[in-house]
Amino acid sequence: EKIIMNTIICPSICGIVTFFIKPHIVPAPMPVRFDFQGITNGILAGLVTITAGCDIVETWAAFLMGILGSIVYCLSCRLMDAMQIDDPLEASQVHGFCGIWGCVAIAFFSKDLGIFYGHEKSGELLGKQLLGCLCIIAWSGGFSFIFFFLAHKMNKFRLSDKDELIGGDLHYFGPLEC
Repeated sequence: EKIIMNTIICPSICGIVTFFIKPHIVPAPMPVRFDFQGITNGILAGLVTITAGCDIVETWAAFLMGILGSIVYCLSCRLMDAMQIDDPLEASQVHGFCGIWGCVAIAFFSKDLGIFYGHEKSGELLGKQLLGCLCIIAWSGGFSFIFFFLAHKMNKFRLSDKDELIGGDLHYFGPLEC
């Protein structure tokens, strides 16, 4: 029961908060009436945030984790824009940054071992969660580097200027050129 509640509450509040705060944190280049990508990615950010701890946090914690997950998502969008890193789906922000937040949040919100509950080994849990995050970053970053390095060397990393202009869908799935 609690797992279902937490898995509904966290993404719901994360999506709602993102709807209201993202335009103030990451201004759109053009006026937008409704940021559909922002609200859907906010919901996904909440799902990623709660995944690691949905069974070990209280419902109030899932609510707070969702609010904080929205802030993490929005700030990471701003960071990626400032670094001029092209991630049009915002997958790094949703899965990377919010995934790290979700793992670290366990050390604070876990009802059995969390810092907010005053457990004597909560600092040890925080260290383990941070080490786990570093291992995941090293693993996924290492394999991503290998993939992108090989793709670059094989000239498969980017589309040609013409294909980029007409779009990847037509390049990959459109009619063959004769």
